[in-house]
Amino acid sequence: MVFYLRFLLLLAIAFTLVLPTPPALAEPDSDYNQVFNYIRSLKGTTSAKRLTPLILKSSQRHGLSPMLVTDIMRVESYFNTREVSDAGAIGLMQVMPTHFQRRRIPKAKWFDPAINIDLGCRIYAYYKREMKRRYPKLDQAGLRHRTLVAYNMGPRAVTSRGITRSRYSRVITDYFRRH
Repeated sequence: MVFYLRFLLLLAIAFTLVLPTPPALAEPDSDYNQVFNYIRSLKGTTSAKRLTPLILKSSQRHGLSPMLVTDIMRVESYFNTREVSDAGAIGLMQVMPTHFQRRRIPKAKWFDPAINIDLGCRIYAYYKREMKRRYPKLDQAGLRHRTLVAYNMGPRAVTSRGITRSRYSRVITDYFRRH
């Protein structure tokens, strides 16, 4: 009996040395923690738990900084999923109804946080690509400002009217630099 117990103990020790560390014991995701703690400090734990995974998924999918997306949401809606602007923009990312309609998203889903965040990230990423194509010599800060102006005022504000910075783009950039 003692021999059998010793054998099981040695076998268990051998497996723990050979097997890799499980993901649960690995270092926590710093993007997750940063976004979660930021939202929690502004809106509480419930909002942070609900929104953080959605922000991370959409920002990664569209190649954006999760903190930039979070800062846009802070300025646009202050994390209010039911926000509607005077201009008619909807939800967390303040997406205009025409964007939902073009993609045939039913009206009942316009306030859905996952859809709203993903569509807002998709629009921002598109404007970023367009600004990068149109102004290839811009540095990152200039590109960010023009993309934010396009997101807030529409791309014609940059291309036709020549607006390269706005109060909106400065506020978000200031928040973004603090992280």
